[in-house]
Amino acid sequence: MLTRSQLFALRKILLASTAAIMLFNAVIVAQERRDEFYYLGEINKASSVMVVEQGIVPKALGKTIADSVSQVIADGDRPGAKRLGDYLELEKLLIAAGGPDVTRMHSGRSRQDIGATRNRLF
Repeated sequence: MLTRSQLFALRKILLASTAAIMLFNAVIVAQERRDEFYYLGEINKASSVMVVEQGIVPKALGKTIADSVSQVIADGDRPGAKRLGDYLELEKLLIAAGGPDVTRMHSGRSRQDIGATRNRLF
């Protein structure tokens, strides 16, 4: 576990984009152990912000993506709900919530990249 001073030093490095800050804050908040579903949700939230900020997707699609991510997270947070740790399975839920264009939140990224990020956070 990182010390508080190490965390704040890391934060200075990550100030380059809102998406990076969102991931960093998720790590600080999640000093306790979280499941893979939680981290996939955080990655999806950060990616959703980044693709809009960088002009990769239009703002209207960004809203659809964000709403779909929020819906899938809320559904997974319900008591007794299955919390998927496999991105391909989670992606099916995202598509069901917002249509196939929601997958554009990960433009330029691979499933392996998402998996490696999730594993590192986990």
